[in-house]
Amino acid sequence: SNVVFNAGLKTIGNQCFGQCTALQEVILPESLDSIGVQCFYGCTYLRRVIFRGAVNTIGAWAFGNCLGLRSVDFGGEIGTLGNSAFSGCASLDYAYFHGAAAPSVGTSVFGSSPSKAVVYVAEGSTGWGETAFGRVVKPESEYVAKEGVDHELSFNLPYGQDWSAPFFLTSTPDGTKPETEFLWGEPIYVR
Repeated sequence: SNVVFNAGLKTIGNQCFGQCTALQEVILPESLDSIGVQCFYGCTYLRRVIFRGAVNTIGAWAFGNCLGLRSVDFGGEIGTLGNSAFSGCASLDYAYFHGAAAPSVGTSVFGSSPSKAVVYVAEGSTGWGETAFGRVVKPESEYVAKEGVDHELSFNLPYGQDWSAPFFLTSTPDGTKPETEFLWGEPIYVR
């Protein structure tokens, strides 16, 4: 169900995990350089993908038709996102890009994924407009707790308004992970 790839892994080949319905979460190492064509295609129960570092190439349809995919966290620079890399991900809510620049992209990268999906980008990241891949772009400050600040949320919402947003605990001021009953890196939903 959850797969954490070992450090040192450089490449995951074409169609390697295609149609693997047991996968729910994939954590990819910093050493990863490329993901092949249709590598995770049709993994219908995959809900979250975390890239721990930069990746040079993500192949065409690499995560296509992963119907349950809700979030993708790109931990570093992404060189190229292939054609339809995340097309058909009907449950996608958000993608996070922590690199300093927008990736080079093929066509329909998020094609037929929900238009409500939001793309979050690192502060100062270049090459992004107000929209990317047909999705709204927002700065990461809208979801990442700032170091040196208490990890606390407060909202003033109109009575009866239903609202949720991702919030990630990054670290405490001394650089350690905060104690929490939530999984590290797991979104905390506020309603």
